Amino acid sequence: MTSGNTLLIDEILVDCDKDAIVYKVTLEKGGVCHTYNEQGKNRKACFYRKLDVEKNQLYFLEK
Repeated sequence: MTSGNTLLIDEILVDCDKDAIVYKVTLEKGGVCHTYNEQGKNRKACFYRKLDVEKNQLYFLEK
């Protein structure tokens, strides 16, 4: 079973050491994260929290 969410790959970038890859994509349908926001929709990114190192606390980036 899949989510039905889809991405279109626009570019694939490889770093100088060839040990890291970045995909540049366009969201075609739904969201990209398997978690949901407060409105019950898939998040548009999996990186929706920020760590405050001094306070050792996570903060949500989306409103």
